Amino acid sequence: MAKEREFREMMAEVRAIQESDDLTGSQEQAFTRYVMDALEELSESTQCDLAYHEKSLGTPDQQKLNGYAINDLGEGTILDLYVTYFDGSANSPFNAGKENITKAEKRAANVARKLIYGDFTNENPVSSPLYELARAMEDGQQFKESLSKIRIFIVTNGIYEGQSPKTINIAGYAISYDVIDFVRLVEFKKNELKPIEIDAAEILNGTGLSISCMRANNPNPDYDVYVAVIPAQFLVSIYEQYDTRLMQQNVRTFLMFSRKNGANQGMRTTIKDEPARFLAYNNGISATADSIELDESGHNLLKIGNLQIVNGGQTTGVIYYCAKRLKMDVSDVFVQAKISVIHNKQKFAEIVENISRYANTQTKVNTADFSSNNESLKVFERFTNYTLVPLGAPNQNTYWFFERTRNQYANTLAVEGFTPSLKKKFQARKPKCQAFNKERLALCVNSYAEVNKGEAQISPRWSVKGKQETFSRFVKHILPAPSKIDNIFFEDCIAKIIIFTTMEKLYGKKPNAIGDLRNVVVPYSLSLFSLLTDSQLDLYKIWMNQSLSEPLQKALYDLMVQVNAFILAESPKTNVMEWTRASDECWKLVKKNKDNWILDCESIQDDMVIPGSKRKRNKQHFNEGEEILVSDEEKIMAIPWEKWDEIIAWGAESGLLSESQRTDLLYKIRDNIKHNHPLQQIYIGIRALELVMEHKPEILDSIENPTDADEIE
Repeated sequence: MAKEREFREMMAEVRAIQESDDLTGSQEQAFTRYVMDALEELSESTQCDLAYHEKSLGTPDQQKLNGYAINDLGEGTILDLYVTYFDGSANSPFNAGKENITKAEKRAANVARKLIYGDFTNENPVSSPLYELARAMEDGQQFKESLSKIRIFIVTNGIYEGQSPKTINIAGYAISYDVIDFVRLVEFKKNELKPIEIDAAEILNGTGLSISCMRANNPNPDYDVYVAVIPAQFLVSIYEQYDTRLMQQNVRTFLMFSRKNGANQGMRTTIKDEPARFLAYNNGISATADSIELDESGHNLLKIGNLQIVNGGQTTGVIYYCAKRLKMDVSDVFVQAKISVIHNKQKFAEIVENISRYANTQTKVNTADFSSNNESLKVFERFTNYTLVPLGAPNQNTYWFFERTRNQYANTLAVEGFTPSLKKKFQARKPKCQAFNKERLALCVNSYAEVNKGEAQISPRWSVKGKQETFSRFVKHILPAPSKIDNIFFEDCIAKIIIFTTMEKLYGKKPNAIGDLRNVVVPYSLSLFSLLTDSQLDLYKIWMNQSLSEPLQKALYDLMVQVNAFILAESPKTNVMEWTRASDECWKLVKKNKDNWILDCESIQDDMVIPGSKRKRNKQHFNEGEEILVSDEEKIMAIPWEKWDEIIAWGAESGLLSESQRTDLLYKIRDNIKHNHPLQQIYIGIRALELVMEHKPEILDSIENPTDADEIE
């Protein structure tokens, strides 16, 4: 029964993605996006793009692909290819069947072969969603040199109990397979991916090598520390098998390091010229584990449970790249390792964070990278908990939901929605479509406008480059200090999320879909729009309406069409994604072309802030010296019951409050305040106050408002 319920929930999420992303008629692609999102959450893959390709089905040359991702790990690149077997008619878990997995395996391998040997562009039109990737593999010398591995993910909404296909080799590239079925997706969503259990003795069997390891004297009961000397061949083997899963606790895993990184170049030189000195020259790695088993002597490592490399991802990546792509001999290379076996699971996150913070010495890791407990994000999260969507918006009486930590929405739903009725109530108040995580927040806010002041360098290419880089810059240059965050900052952020999300939908909405560069064109077009309008878009109006006007949507769509064509025309004969995120060259060309962009400013005049106008916005901070916000109930109670008579009368006179709303205010707010009874329909009172502050703030001038009024230009 549990599996059937989880299956229905998964399919419901897939349908929601299909609707929100306007993937009309392509539930299979919506499912592919669902899987990609799950893998990105686990840092298994990044920068995932949908790209549907099929050809010659039923023949020996049959090809199919649903998407791809380029994982830039600094010293090496991993290319992920996604192929999907999907049954949209299934209402419960079903057997995917080995024949379907084998078919998907062959189809994806044929695509990989075409890409590697450079046949794809000759056999497919320029309009193919894979054409830019194919060009990069054919003509991008740097891309080809950095490509160390290709992974094929076979994804299905069925259950597959067989083994994943074996790794193959095409023109020197290792092609590994991983089948992700319904059961594994459930594990992903529950964050219960099976831990990595490594048998070191088995991996090193026949090599004549072993891992010297000893337990250090450590009085701390929370963890034990082991010091080991690890052969490079061991690191190569486990990285080839587990790749990014080894580094889910590594803050640098996807920070997109430059291939010109000095530390990386130094490691390569040492491996090539002085491999026996690598142990002396390199800082080594820091890792965590759940358990370690030593041999009888207590000096050699046999097994290690749930290994996670916290610091040393670059070292591991460089060694793998040198061994596999550059064909260097690493048999004399050894790496020192400090492995912390953590016993106190309640302090796991704290210990890992401190290991990351203090052990990183090869390259700087900003404090911003350790974000889960960022105080400013905690303040921002509280605003989502207290702020109702404005009255009159299509989604009124709901809240937005900020996922400050991974899977927070699902975990909160599980706690608060422990019965079907409570679950439905939670989802009605906080719909999944209004949930966003910190990376999404950073992407939408950073893309809104270019920032170029001192060290604060934010342009569209950073939004394209990757989630972690985008988030890091958001925290460092845009996110205010906790005391500076107010509801105006929160409302403007939500408005920017609404703009960005709407543009994504417009870009891919059929039958007028623009192309296959959504991840590039949306942030570039939004930043350009802000440049052309001097950032005068009325964000408060968007917050109040929770949507964009039709003229504004048309203006943004028309601009995206122009930007899409411009980028395709100006990009060199390499991968467009690489070009748009490698430097600001593309953005400089976009700005240089400023006088040639066509934007109907007259049609969106009502969407702009009127120059010289002032209006009052209700500004709300934390109470000084307190750790909670003024609640909606406290704000309503602070208004005397006599003043509610004035508000109700004004609402009738202005026509801004309906008869039913005035009745609720009279009996459920005004009378309850007068007689000191519990308040009812609090959201009606808050809506009324919002309308008063927007249209007739002087009504409240004669009382001591629990919040401050701020003049906003």
